[in-house]
Amino acid sequence: MIGVLGGTFDPVHFGHLRPALEVRQALGLEELRLIPLRQAVHRSQPQASPEQRLAMLRLAVQGAEGLRVDDRELRRGGESYTHDTLVDLRGELGPAVGLGLLVGADAFRGFLSWHRPDDILALAHLIVMRRPGWTGEGGPAPGLAPMEGDKASDAGGQALAGDDQVSAAGNQAPVAGNQASAGGDPLFTAGDQAPLVASGLELSSHLQAWLQPRRCFQVGDLTASPAGRVWFQEVTQLAISATRIRGLVARGLSPRYLLPDTVLDFIQAEGLYRRADP
Repeated sequence: MIGVLGGTFDPVHFGHLRPALEVRQALGLEELRLIPLRQAVHRSQPQASPEQRLAMLRLAVQGAEGLRVDDRELRRGGESYTHDTLVDLRGELGPAVGLGLLVGADAFRGFLSWHRPDDILALAHLIVMRRPGWTGEGGPAPGLAPMEGDKASDAGGQALAGDDQVSAAGNQAPVAGNQASAGGDPLFTAGDQAPLVASGLELSSHLQAWLQPRRCFQVGDLTASPAGRVWFQEVTQLAISATRIRGLVARGLSPRYLLPDTVLDFIQAEGLYRRADP
């Protein structure tokens, strides 16, 4: 099975990379593709250019087995929508290869408002990244308080899931604002926050009813078909955000240990993020 995590990655950081690695290892994915989008939907545009964000992603995954950068959205141009990207991937991989779209739990909560959600599930499985202890049923997990900033931001169904929102479980992974509007969803869910899940997240009764026949609890059930199931994967909670990293750099402070040193070196060499977000 091939995993897919999208976002603006402005910049990529450990809140994107650690959950991605954990999902790949837990599910035995052949590879996990990180897909940077060219143009954010329903959010401000990235500060770094597409070429700079692509370069940072490549530096970040250099030497990381099973993590691959896919630049198809940058080559295509325009707004990035999850359905369109998955159609393109299916055209490349064929109908039999399993595809898993990584989304944060917060982004998943709004999945039925995305553009063509049932068609998305016909193209790929949903792999919902959740923080430890969160069940997806009713109220908060025992002992966990709601976390500030656990909302989708750059990746999710709205736009591929992944940018600011990849916080261990709530990529509310993805791609800003990840709230689909009447016009559709931005590609994946990952925004400034890594994909993390709000511990107090509750699923609507409508979403729970939709989820029940589609959710699976055994990896074998997930890999038995190329698409169509929903899997909840526990990942490490890393409350790191691209917004915070940009803010630190703009104030002349170091974001070291929030992102790979190779990415930080690139940011410094290119003079990125020296102005505050608008």
